[in-house]
This record gives sequence, C-alpha cells and structure tokens, in this order.
Amino acid sequence: MQRFADASEQETALPGWEQRYMQLGRGAFEGAVKIASFGHVSIIEETMKVSIGQTTSPPPDSIAIVLPLHASGGGLINGQQRHDKAFLHVGGHEITAVGKEDCHAYYILIERVALPEFDPRRFSGVMPVSAYPETPYMAGWLAALMSAASDTAQRAPGQLDTIIPGLVTDRVSEMVSYAGRGADPAPLRGTFAYSVFSRARHVIDESDETFLSVAAIAQQIGIPAYILRSAFQQVTGMTPRAWLRQRALDRARRAMLAPDLARRGVSHIAMECGFFHLGRFSAYYAETFGEPPARTIRRVMEGRAA
Repeated sequence: MQRFADASEQETALPGWEQRYMQLGRGAFEGAVKIASFGHVSIIEETMKVSIGQTTSPPPDSIAIVLPLHASGGGLINGQQRHDKAFLHVGGHEITAVGKEDCHAYYILIERVALPEFDPRRFSGVMPVSAYPETPYMAGWLAALMSAASDTAQRAPGQLDTIIPGLVTDRVSEMVSYAGRGADPAPLRGTFAYSVFSRARHVIDESDETFLSVAAIAQQIGIPAYILRSAFQQVTGMTPRAWLRQRALDRARRAMLAPDLARRGVSHIAMECGFFHLGRFSAYYAETFGEPPARTIRRVMEGRAA
C-alpha cells in the first residue's frame, strides 16, 4: 500500500490513468492506494481523508468498474449529484468528479480484450450499474480477494494469474450486462436453454471445476457468455457463477460429512473447493446449510468417536 501526504502525489498512483487532483477541503491531506494486479485485471482500493476535485480517465482500451464507499454520501460527477453504488467508466473517457471527505472506493480495471462481448457503442463514458443484485457485496468480495491474494500465492503457486482474472472477469461481465441493459432480455426459445445448461454441466463435470470461469465454460461449448447466463437463469433461477458457487458449497458439505475427509479441516476443504477466503466461505456455508462449517466437522468427528 502506498500512502500520500498531498493530492498531487496521489494523482500519479494509478498506472496508465490520466488524472489531476486538487484539494478542496480543509485540513492535512491523507490518502492511500493499494493495487493488486493479476494479468489483464487489477483491483484497486483508494482512500482520501479530505474532499478533492479530480479529472480522471482510465487507460484507453480498458474498462473500470467503480464502487464508491463514501461515508458521507455521494458526490458530483460531471456536474450531477450521484449516489451510485457502482458505475462503469469506459477507458479514455474523461470525467470530472468532486468527492466529499473520507472518500473510499474500489476499482476493478480490466483490459477490454478480456471482454469480447463489450460493445462500446452501447455505452456512454460513464454509466450506473444500478440493477446488479450483488453490488452491495462487491466491495467486501474485493477486499477479501485482495487480502487473500498473498496467502493464495503461497498455497497455489503459479495459479494466481490464471485463477483470479477469470473470477473477476465473470463478475465484470455480469455487471457490464446490467449496465447496458434496457429491458430484460427475451427468454431463450424452446428447449434451447436446457440444452445449453446440459452442455455446460457436462463441461463442468469433465473438468477441474475448482477454478472454472463462466467465460471458459462458454468458450468450450461455443456460445457467447450472455447466452450461457440467460440459459442458467431460466433453468436454475440463478447466474452460472452463483450456481458454480452453490455447487462448490455442495462439494464442501459432502467432504465435511465424510469422516475421513472432515479431519482435513475447514481451511483445507474450502481451498480444495475453490474458496480463497475462509471468512466468506464460512458465511456462504452457514447461509446455505444453517450452521458454520466448523460445527459440521465437529459434529461429524464427535459422531465418529462415539
């Protein structure tokens, strides 16, 4: 993490961005930037204690998802008061923003080449992502991903640059689809949705599903990712990424209910099933099965001892 004592220093902290910061609020400037880069994807966390005005533009041929977490409310973007929980900012498009004190934001920066579905003609320079249902959880997910990155590198050496970009790209692809959505897309016709779902499930069954991305599944069955998402939504009532998460939780549950596997412990099982952050895994597990994973293992091991 880099810390800064002046706005003019912090404006240079985001590589490739065109930025100019000017302090507007009173008091000593305190700011910080943390960046985790994984191939074509970067996760950025930025904080500033006092209000600043800025002109900013992500690198050309990139897309930024911005998640403001201002403690004091929204700010101004291009002269308009905004309270967006997330918005899409197309690289090369400059905006002027005025933030209040105690600014805090996460950014996902992704190279446009990683999103072949992205059609810049459907987007203005900045667009809200208001309808995406998982927006309230995104900042926590990104924080968990950043904090787990070094641990993951130790436990899965050589895999980090291939695993995390796929996970983040799946999320960004979903968010972009919501940002560009006018009306809800028309449902797929006839049995096509179930056919797509069945083919995708076959790919998942035949592969190492632990770190399988939605984009990789779509590529293997030769369809655009948005068709895959529509098919899963119609057949299962959830996105393919959410379905994959529930499937991974099911794998973890089965392992914990088997005494010979349960003795490996929660952390080992969670990692084997593709969960990087133990806290988020435990929350997902408890929400789904009504008990924390440690209780499941304790109950199984106590039953075995009896």
